[in-house]
Amino acid sequence: MLEKLKSNSGLVSDIKHIENIMLNCVKNRHANVEQLLSDMILKGGKRLRPLFLILCSRFGRSKPDELYDVAAAIEMIHMATLIHDDIIDEAKVRRGQITAQSKLGKDYAVFLGDFLMNRSFMLLNGSSYTGDILQSTEKVFYGEMLQFNNRYKKNTSVAKYLRVAANKTASLFELSCYLGSKISKCDEEVSRRLRRIGYYFGLTFQITDDVLDFTSDEEDLGKDVQNDLKMGFYTLPVIYTARKDLGIWDLIEEENFKEVLIRIKEFKGLNKTIGLAERYIEKAACEVESLPDIPEKEIICGLILHMSNILKNAHHN
Repeated sequence: MLEKLKSNSGLVSDIKHIENIMLNCVKNRHANVEQLLSDMILKGGKRLRPLFLILCSRFGRSKPDELYDVAAAIEMIHMATLIHDDIIDEAKVRRGQITAQSKLGKDYAVFLGDFLMNRSFMLLNGSSYTGDILQSTEKVFYGEMLQFNNRYKKNTSVAKYLRVAANKTASLFELSCYLGSKISKCDEEVSRRLRRIGYYFGLTFQITDDVLDFTSDEEDLGKDVQNDLKMGFYTLPVIYTARKDLGIWDLIEEENFKEVLIRIKEFKGLNKTIGLAERYIEKAACEVESLPDIPEKEIICGLILHMSNILKNAHHN
């Protein structure tokens, strides 16, 4: 589905415009900072948050230029959180690129993340939507702190995991859909529906990401997962498995990651996690059904179907 979006010249142009705004925002007197952040922008991810903002705006009655600034600001906030995540996780690579903390050191990476966050709010420059973005940014911080405070806790629960995912990940998807509809003056009912779609999609996105960590390599757990387990970050596959097999905690402490994966599959930890993700993406699909029939509705349906297919494929790994 994401490949099909590349043939949509209108959306490609919109995303390119947003990226150019971001590139202008990171210009500064320190050439190494500008170069690193520019490279991150040009080689960056799927741009799902700006994409949802633009798609949701099409259900409204106006198309103000402010949409693009808000979309760029949200994406820069997301980038800043990734830089800070890499510091905490001691990640050396992200999306095939050497991370800021690996290249320049943790101290410098903190400055980069803070710089990006600051530039995002400079871009908003007193926008009437700054309050909404600040509230969602606080949710992200709350989710990150909740996750960190929950490290090494063997009594962690599905509810606690979902609270982290809702704040850390789903909040920015929810915000993107909501602001896209709000800025373009959507009908109130449509706006609420789009907001729920963002929330459900964001939860599914985080859960699916955690599933793929355990299914991307059949021979062994990926390095990122091993690192997460060593640092005490336990996601749903582990949480569900521990309900039936407390021995998994001993395996994690022994760093016997191959056996951890075997137990997670044996005790259906992955299947239960995938099932939960599927229920959330179904909720998003139900909300989409009642949206007005415009071309952007079909694109959102395609994004949801793409996520569903990823989960179906994960069932077979």
